[in-house]
Amino acid sequence: MDEAKAAIDDGLEAAREQPEIHFAGYLQDAQKEYAEARVTEAVVLGGAIPTPEELGVEDAPYLNGIARRSARARHILDLLRHGKVAEVRPRSPRWTISTPVLVRWTTRTR
Repeated sequence: MDEAKAAIDDGLEAAREQPEIHFAGYLQDAQKEYAEARVTEAVVLGGAIPTPEELGVEDAPYLNGIARRSARARHILDLLRHGKVAEVRPRSPRWTISTPVLVRWTTRTR
């Protein structure tokens, strides 16, 4: 993830004097993905959820990343609640980490 952060920082620096590129959405999407990954990492490892300042990302992409993580978690919980455990299997690499964590979380909170 350090490599991803370095690429984001390079992009932000390169677009600093060009707001039409800075705010075109590409850099915000990269920040959102990075924030989502770091928040997921914190949840998986049981650490504190990092702030936008700690991650070095802008507020809007940070909030979008957290919202996206929450929506994915809600989807998994809905499937589990309806007994569709087979459908909770990872369908892509991004689901691989969250599925076992959410299953563990749901059993602890009951």
